[in-house]
Amino acid sequence: NPAAPSGRQVAFLQVTGAMSQTITGWAPGTYELTFLAAQRGNNGTSRQDFRVLVDGVPVGDFCPAGTAYQASGKRSASARCRR
Repeated sequence: NPAAPSGRQVAFLQVTGAMSQTITGWAPGTYELTFLAAQRGNNGTSRQDFRVLVDGVPVGDFCPAGTAYQASGKRSASARCRR
């Protein structure tokens, strides 16, 4: 794969791996999620598709087309109030 795009965070998921990120300070409302994703370059014909959830609610399933990083497409997600 090419070097990861510049930014602050990168995740590498393998087999049934998972990652999570807690974001504090969000007011209840609808937010737009964007990210870059790529398939693993040395894994033969296997695909690394994944699901994104916000507050446990699926936002979408993502299937990057190749090893080059590409935009996920914009998805809207609602955040609930956390106390």
